[in-house]
This record gives sequence, C-alpha cells and structure tokens, in this order.
Amino acid sequence: MAKTKKNELATTPEEKPSWLKPVGENEVVEGMENMRPGDLLVPRLVLMQGLSPQVVEGEKVAGEVLNSLTAELILEKNAIKEFVPVYHYLEWIKWDDRETGGGIQARSLDPEGELAQMAMRQVKRTNSKGNEVLVVTEYHNFIVLFPDDKQPIPHVISCAKTNIKKGKKLLGLARFRGRYPLFAGKYTVQAILERNSKNQTYYVFEFTNAGWASKENYKEYEKLYTTLKEAYQQRRLVSDQEVEHPIESNEEEM
Repeated sequence: MAKTKKNELATTPEEKPSWLKPVGENEVVEGMENMRPGDLLVPRLVLMQGLSPQVVEGEKVAGEVLNSLTAELILEKNAIKEFVPVYHYLEWIKWDDRETGGGIQARSLDPEGELAQMAMRQVKRTNSKGNEVLVVTEYHNFIVLFPDDKQPIPHVISCAKTNIKKGKKLLGLARFRGRYPLFAGKYTVQAILERNSKNQTYYVFEFTNAGWASKENYKEYEKLYTTLKEAYQQRRLVSDQEVEHPIESNEEEM
C-alpha cells in the first residue's frame, strides 16, 4: 500500500477492534448528530500526466491514478480496476490563470446558474501566454465505489476537457443497459495514452462494461445513492477539486 504523509486523512481504516460494535441503522451516531449529507468531502481520482508536479518531482509516474486527499495509489499504470458508479452530476468551475498561480475562482452545481450558462456559451478569455481558453470548465462527475476493495470508499471520477468524451461514453454504456439504476452495472477503468492533433500526448480514462453489480451490494449502493442525491439537491455535494487545474493546451479536445 502506498504511504501517506503525516497528518493526512487515511482512506483505509485500521482493523476494527473486536469489542467495537456499530451503531444501529435507525440510531443516532454519537458525535455526528450535526453532520449534514454534504459535509463529507469526497476524494477525487487524479490522473497523473507528464507535467503533473508529482511526476516532475519524480514521486509518481504518468498514467498512475491517485486519491486526491491522501495521494494514495488507487490504480497503477496500465492496471484495470472494476467500479460501480452510484451517482452522476454536473459541476462548473471557474479557474484562475495557471501561469498566475491557478486556483478556483468559483464553482457551482446549478445547471441554471451563471457558470453553467458561461460554459454553454463557451465564454473565453486570453491567458498570460496570449492563448484563448474557456473561462469555465464543465465536469461530468461520477461518484463510484470499487467493490473489490476490502472497505469500499466513495471516490469521484471527474471527466472534463480531454476526458469529456469518456464521461459521455460511460453514460452511454449505462443507458444502453436498459432502464436500470446507474449503480446496477459494473465497469472497468484504465488510464490510456492518447495523442491530439498538435501531437501532444496525455492520459485519459477508458471505461468498459464489466457485468452487473452483485445482489449483496445493491442495497448498499441504493442507500448511498439516496444520501448523495439529498446532498446534491441541497447543493452541498462537494468533491476535492482544488489540486488539479485543467490542461489549457487541450481546449480543442472539448
């Protein structure tokens, strides 16, 4: 297992003591009485690129996939992993210029909001290099579980820019299964290398069908879906997004 830095939040809990019993389904969990559905920051899968800081510094390898909160290795280069998508939602993020430090200026889950409208109109600005780039980036977000993990924890797969077609492909794979919940199906994810018209290479996600979710897990997915839907409706569904600025050189891949 990949090591995490001191004081980072671990994604894999230690072995539970035999004397510790879980709180019942309809009982209040002590100490968490005031927790709301959207107060949990969901980690995102970060796909390492050739210019990712971790790769440049020699800590990671391009094509690996990490947990955004802990830097834990989720998917080795060229590896394939099964997942179940539980919830899909759109998000819009307005970024500062990468050359002046980057960072999020604003983010929204509102499909009728200003950021969504700017994305639809493809509003652009001129960056510090003199190139025209989109002001707002649209993300297809999928909250997923990896059923083969010992203790599955939700992660977000974000598809934008070079990955936007891949996100739409995943939606298509789910839709063509028939009129079943998103979390009824299993899929695989892998990082593959692509090349654009400017001869630039970069990694993108690749998704394929992998059968159906197990009956044993289906009810758990259904409960998580209900929680996530409530958080989204309250506009409180938040994923960790601040660590990765979109690749401006790949605007044409939208």
